Amino acid sequence: MRNTAYNLKPADCKPSISEVIRNYGVELRPAGKEQIGLCPFHADRHASMSVNEDKGLFHCFACGAGGDSIRFVELIEKVNFKEACKKLDLETFTPKPRPHKADAEKVARWGLDTSKKICEAMREIGEEIYICSIARKQPGTDRELIRAVEAELIRRWAILEDFDDDLNNPELVLDLWAQRADIERLVEMA
Repeated sequence: MRNTAYNLKPADCKPSISEVIRNYGVELRPAGKEQIGLCPFHADRHASMSVNEDKGLFHCFACGAGGDSIRFVELIEKVNFKEACKKLDLETFTPKPRPHKADAEKVARWGLDTSKKICEAMREIGEEIYICSIARKQPGTDRELIRAVEAELIRRWAILEDFDDDLNNPELVLDLWAQRADIERLVEMA
């Protein structure tokens, strides 16, 4: 590999995937939004490797090799992850702290239980909205009052729906776990 300075992307600090691949002598040519070239991991006669610069990924449709720039270096140099990072001048790699399995199960269980409570509260709100729609059709009812109550119910529904979506997102449930006391109070009030 030639010793060149890589263009680092601020978002992930990995070098340009196409630049890394070209530094290993692979010629790439444009093909729509992507680039294609001969795969260096098998005897390739037709350009079967696709490179997507926006995603920072490569994939060979013939042999199945694929990944990011680090994985490319791992495969072509036959080195492990740390050695590939060194070759790409990625001096420090600090993985995201991962919770222990017991902690992860606890958070997942809390997220599931809280989601069930939210769904039950949303069911009750849905029934109240339905009752409002029936009451609004009755003669002699205060339609403005019913519309105001209905609007408040719909607002509560939307808030709970957003929380439920977040609770079912593995990346967000950890952030919500830190605020669980406030969230549990909110769910109880709903």
